[in-house]
Amino acid sequence: DVVRGGWQPRLGCPAGGARARTRNGKGRGGAGRDRKSFRRESRTDGIAKVALLDMGGDLFHWERVWTLKFSAWIALGFLGARALANRATAERLEAYRAKRGIKVSVDKLQEEIWLVACGAVLSALSGCLLAYGPTFARCNLFDTSECYSGFSSSDVPQEIALYYLTEVGWYLSLILKSVVGVGRFDSFVMEFHHVVTLALVIWSYATGFTRVGVLTFFVFNQSNPLL
Repeated sequence: DVVRGGWQPRLGCPAGGARARTRNGKGRGGAGRDRKSFRRESRTDGIAKVALLDMGGDLFHWERVWTLKFSAWIALGFLGARALANRATAERLEAYRAKRGIKVSVDKLQEEIWLVACGAVLSALSGCLLAYGPTFARCNLFDTSECYSGFSSSDVPQEIALYYLTEVGWYLSLILKSVVGVGRFDSFVMEFHHVVTLALVIWSYATGFTRVGVLTFFVFNQSNPLL
């Protein structure tokens, strides 16, 4: 029976079992591959840890989220300005609509004018940051080679932080305008779009991905004035 079973005292296991373990990658060759795989994973983990340290420790900064309370006041400012603009333009737009035979309602015209005006202002602000900000020398429309180089999640310049707080306030006002009665209710798809955009903006601000964020704002803020 011992001979038929292929017993090998030196290895302490049946020969067939040894060959099976070798074929399954758990024998000698498999152990070598496991060790190489472990070393590769260890190196990968080490690189990830070094990259995380280079970014300034924790990627998400909750204390920065707390500063978004100022965006609530900015949103109230947008809503108040919208209410004043509605009151100032209602009669003139009504007369213009009647004179030109325009079938679009006054509140729709006010909505479009407001979006164009605020989109142009926000585009101008982000354009100034790109043109004159010291951190955007090689992160702009013509050169994006250093949008991520030297990245630190713990370092957000004050001018960029103020711009982000303004953008968060703007998107908050877009969500609340129909609730407080100063704007039209967008479709559910657009309302969902505003919520998702607001979440992405807050994530970008809290993690410090603000250089490429300002560049993205500049590109997408063109849509309202142009469209």
